[in-house]
Amino acid sequence: MLYSGRVTLDELFIRHGIQRPSDLAKKVGLTRQYAHLLWTGKRLISRKMAQRIEAKTGIPYVDLMVTEPGPLPKIQRSRPRKPLPGA
Repeated sequence: MLYSGRVTLDELFIRHGIQRPSDLAKKVGLTRQYAHLLWTGKRLISRKMAQRIEAKTGIPYVDLMVTEPGPLPKIQRSRPRKPLPGA
């Protein structure tokens, strides 16, 4: 089923019954760390990985390839920057 509009990878997995990155790791045979990177969009899915996910979960290859990466989290600094000298 091809989805219209913007669908992120985590939304696609949830629609197919994979609720958490650890569930993805178990079904596909990935490490939990790599599954989390895929889930959050920090790593993009290669053709080989999309084929592997399709074989193990039944999610169509085309749907995996048209997903949008999720928004990247903002990096929070632990303390504010020092003011520039003379400013």
